[in-house]
Amino acid sequence: MCPPGRFSSNGLGDCTTCPPETYTAVNQSTECHACPTPAVAVNCHDGRVYAETGYWLFQQGTEIAVSACPIGLCAGGSQAGSDQCGPNRLVAADNVLCGQCAPGYAQWSTSCVKCEENNGGLITAALFLLWAYVVLVHLLAQVSQDGKGHVGIFFYFVQTFLLISPNEIRSLDWLAVINFSPHQSSSGFCLGPWSGTTKLAVQLLLVPLALLLLVMTGLIHRALQTLPSIRARIGKVSRNAYIRTCLSIGMLSYTHVCHTSLQFLYCVDVGPQWRVVFNDPSVSCQSGEYTGYQVLACLFLIFHGFLFPMALAWMLYRHRDTLLKFRTEVREGSPRPLELRVHRQMRKRFGIVYEPFRDACMAWQMMIFGRRLALAFLAIWLQSQWSARSAIVTFFNMLVLLVHRMAHPYVSRVHNDLETTALVLIVLASVLMAAYPSPIPLGVNVLLVLLLVVPVFCFVIWLVHHKYSMARAERAARARSTPTVHV
Repeated sequence: MCPPGRFSSNGLGDCTTCPPETYTAVNQSTECHACPTPAVAVNCHDGRVYAETGYWLFQQGTEIAVSACPIGLCAGGSQAGSDQCGPNRLVAADNVLCGQCAPGYAQWSTSCVKCEENNGGLITAALFLLWAYVVLVHLLAQVSQDGKGHVGIFFYFVQTFLLISPNEIRSLDWLAVINFSPHQSSSGFCLGPWSGTTKLAVQLLLVPLALLLLVMTGLIHRALQTLPSIRARIGKVSRNAYIRTCLSIGMLSYTHVCHTSLQFLYCVDVGPQWRVVFNDPSVSCQSGEYTGYQVLACLFLIFHGFLFPMALAWMLYRHRDTLLKFRTEVREGSPRPLELRVHRQMRKRFGIVYEPFRDACMAWQMMIFGRRLALAFLAIWLQSQWSARSAIVTFFNMLVLLVHRMAHPYVSRVHNDLETTALVLIVLASVLMAAYPSPIPLGVNVLLVLLLVVPVFCFVIWLVHHKYSMARAERAARARSTPTVHV
């Protein structure tokens, strides 16, 4: 009987090895099949088919089929039915796309780590990290003369860079908290042996949890005001300030919610018998449990991905005449008292949405929402086609840069130049990812890390210096306005 890789006219004797670029996968073969496509996914030799890194082989009748894996799951180098998966993953012919970890292990990021019980210490640390992030957003979101354009540009740069970067760049995981993903900052460690659906629910509920932590911050703030010794230092509890922070959290978590929801909704067919969530193949799209969580993902995508920007756009449209009229009067130096009161109230609550932008681009934040949603969609829709994804994302980011240079949407020239710099860096990173498909060479990996980390540290240093300069200018202004008493 001819074994796999060899054939004969009757499949029983006088067996011959299959010609190059052909194979047999079963015993007693009488003919050889052409190697599966695409050619980059397999390596055919000696009548057998071997998977390349990032692809998973499975048998369909007498033939072998191939499917792309999420980055970091499939190790390649093996035949269908054998161990094709990365370290600590379940060795089984039906471990679709290597999505399941071995017993006693759970997947965090792209790795299966030892995980048999919930890690209370890490969960607590992640909660405090999220709380610290909420407090930071609250401090950064408040009204100032510079309009906070630089803060929005910084967060867009970091979140977009993390969105388009491959998961294999593990040295960027510590920045995941900026994208409302503090649990991903613990990459390589186990928070708990959670299923894929549980992790989805946790990721989506991080935004309501952040709002709850903001409420707790407000209650603590109010309680501290009863202490005379620190009342003057912490300031009054302003409802408008906390409304402004709620909007900021909604804007900063937009990419996270859209990307997470689309990840869970993106299912792929692997042969006729399996349909799984591509980003987490351990989740079957044919299960009843998936159907329930699918509703949750759709609700978050509808309310946060579409209704939230539409509500902000409606608010700007409704008050556009008041806002434009007030800005004109301020430039002319004659704002009327009624408009002044109305606009101050609007600015304290909703100014974070429009105040950095010129009159003609007052709704530019809606454009930014559209960019974020489009990039999240491209990152999910093309994640199994890395080369095509990188090329399209590069073209899209170049288009965004061109539109920005034509519009100059920010009031401040500094903010326009800062946005241009951020978009150029994103385009450069996109070009590198398109030129060097996964797995990315070490040198390119280091360069991508530097393209993100160096601007982050430069921004932090600049922000501290900027805040110090503004505080010093305010103290000097108060000193000049204080009358001198002559004895």
